[in-house]
Amino acid sequence: MGSNSIHSWVSPIDEALSHYIVSKPDGFLSINHLKKIGLKAAVKLASSSQKQHPTKSGDLKDDIKKNRGKIKYRKSGNWFKHRNRKAGFLNSLSNPSEPVKSFLSLVKSRKSSSLVDIASGGGSGVASISKLLGENIKIFALERDLKCLWIIQEKFKLIGKALNCEAVGADVRRMPFMKGSVDIVTSMMAMQEILGIGAVLKEIHRILKPGGSYIALFNKEPWVYDMIPVEEYQNFSRAVDMYSGYEDLVEKARENGLILSKEKTYSDQGREFCLVEIIKESNQS
Repeated sequence: MGSNSIHSWVSPIDEALSHYIVSKPDGFLSINHLKKIGLKAAVKLASSSQKQHPTKSGDLKDDIKKNRGKIKYRKSGNWFKHRNRKAGFLNSLSNPSEPVKSFLSLVKSRKSSSLVDIASGGGSGVASISKLLGENIKIFALERDLKCLWIIQEKFKLIGKALNCEAVGADVRRMPFMKGSVDIVTSMMAMQEILGIGAVLKEIHRILKPGGSYIALFNKEPWVYDMIPVEEYQNFSRAVDMYSGYEDLVEKARENGLILSKEKTYSDQGREFCLVEIIKESNQS
């Protein structure tokens, strides 16, 4: 892994507009930055950014030094005890929504010995997976935010899964796993938080065993929180390789050797979600 594989999380729009953004995010996932400069200017700025793996992160040592206090706080377990976070986490495990129940059921039905969850964030999704599965499966939670890694590991510890589950600091566009080494890759509500969807799908194809599955739950269309038109966001997302919607994702998966096997749409609290299983065919190497 390169020195910028693990660092503080940066919103995908901020990454794409890295030459422009100098201030802290001022809108959810920094959509306000896109709104301020407009689509044409945003695409132009993004095209001048680093093409392969854009990042605002500095040296890894600097990031660790900058976040040392926050990491220590999370590692101590005190973050988890504060503001009733522990009770909220345990309640979410016991009372998943209907889409999450279906997601977990599909993951459980696929017998495997290795699972990688990508862009795990705070780890509640991958903790739900680990609670459901037995001890004979090795589970890795891939997350590049240094602070989140300790939160994820604390959740594994709390539910008694720390021996077979591990939080791994890495960029999901460059996964630290050997070719054809993983049975299942999962992600839960992570698509809109990634810049470089094509690179991620390529990596998923690389690390999956032939016949392996990528199981994902995500919003059918990008959420824009009434800040800009959905179509404008989608046009920008297509230009910079961000998540632009279900159909685009399935097509991009196909271009990277991954074939749609199962799909189902859910409505929950006025929003539409997609649950998909995308497979690497058995005859692929």
